[in-house]
Amino acid sequence: MDETPALTRVEDLWFEDSGLIIQAGDSLFRVSGSVLAARSPIFRDMLAIPQPEDQPKMDGCPIVVLPDSAEDTEYFLRAIFDSSFFEGPPKPTTEPTVAGVLRLSTKYDIGFLRQRALLH
Repeated sequence: MDETPALTRVEDLWFEDSGLIIQAGDSLFRVSGSVLAARSPIFRDMLAIPQPEDQPKMDGCPIVVLPDSAEDTEYFLRAIFDSSFFEGPPKPTTEPTVAGVLRLSTKYDIGFLRQRALLH
């Protein structure tokens, strides 16, 4: 029997007043689509496309499924939504955090985060 893994809300990145749910792997993040669109031309274009009526939703919010790993997505979203999470050098960070932020900031064209990751 093929079982679908349970989806888990990432509580630190679940903002009740935000209207977009991102799924990466089995993790769910409820964040501001407006903030993502302001930071990334890729997200801006993605979120500007009219969505079909039958698009999956949760709590009235559209769900965008990303093909990226849950771990990279969490680091990336923390870097965007928590200003103290991924500061520039000499502030300490971890190699997985730098790698994840570098991968996704490059993919989603967020120059300031990519530059910060490269400085680390």
